[in-house]
Amino acid sequence: MTYLPVDAGMIGIIPLAAINRSEADGAWPAGGIVVRVQGGRYLNLHYSDGRITISADLNGSIPVLDDTDFWVGDLCYVLESNFPDDKNKNGKEPIGYWAACERTHETPRYGDCFMKPFRLSDGAAGLVSRTQWGDGSYPADVHVEDGFAVRITVETGDAVEDEEE
Repeated sequence: MTYLPVDAGMIGIIPLAAINRSEADGAWPAGGIVVRVQGGRYLNLHYSDGRITISADLNGSIPVLDDTDFWVGDLCYVLESNFPDDKNKNGKEPIGYWAACERTHETPRYGDCFMKPFRLSDGAAGLVSRTQWGDGSYPADVHVEDGFAVRITVETGDAVEDEEE
């Protein structure tokens, strides 16, 4: 079990190759986990009353063509803000962080939904969901088979408050 910090009220999954923001020393940003997904599978993200389940199985939203490393966590840590001002939004399809934020509006605070992919700036796709209670720290459990992640479950119904340092 690991805990995912959230500062933008969302948890998503994107290929490592799509990350366009890193720490000053070039390390992967803290706050997420890296998982390897087996090629030939598909990624899904299901939201159900405060639980986000990301699965890699034989049918789904995003095809994984080759064995690929993915980053799971709050996308504000790894994608640069690219919100256009209102005059530049007209007629443009959201991509990258803007698209992730737009997609979170489709996640109900209560109930069920399967998320559709959003487009990243490099043409790759990701999946994202809002967290039920916004910012905080959420427990995540990764189920691995034969060295590949097949399911990641994040409990967002009851946020664990960040501890005071």
